Amino acid sequence: MTLSKIISAVGVAALIATTVVPAEAGNRNNRPHWKKNHAQKVINRRAARKAIRQNQRRALKRQQRRAVKRQQRRNFAWNGGPRRQRRHNNGGHNIAPFIIGGIGLAILGATIAQRNYGAPAYVATTGPRPWSRAWYRYCYNNFPNFNPKTGYYITQSGRYQFCQ
Repeated sequence: MTLSKIISAVGVAALIATTVVPAEAGNRNNRPHWKKNHAQKVINRRAARKAIRQNQRRALKRQQRRAVKRQQRRNFAWNGGPRRQRRHNNGGHNIAPFIIGGIGLAILGATIAQRNYGAPAYVATTGPRPWSRAWYRYCYNNFPNFNPKTGYYITQSGRYQFCQ
């Protein structure tokens, strides 16, 4: 065999070998077998840690929501309804000044509105003497809205006037 035939046969063999059998089939990029998917494993670990942190945050938020709801259920009995926080109202004892003020205003209003039918200031008149039969007859005939129990009648302006 000639040298040219040997070189061509070796070249054909090398060509066939590279297409059929990959170079270093078991050890790609000169890495040991246990490091084959190392980068993917690192990414998976990071994703797992991130998922764990997210789950921890969700669990913490859920725990906080439950604590708030528990507190709202406790406050229901104190304030008469949910979602009301018991803050600085001293258990409802700050209502006392309003009650006392309301009672005071009611008494004041009653004294102002009360009509005073006390003894009238008598003016010397020539008519009948007050509280006599003639006086009753005179007032009853002259003033249609005369009140015989009090001795007063209502004027056209709406004021009470003692009959004389």
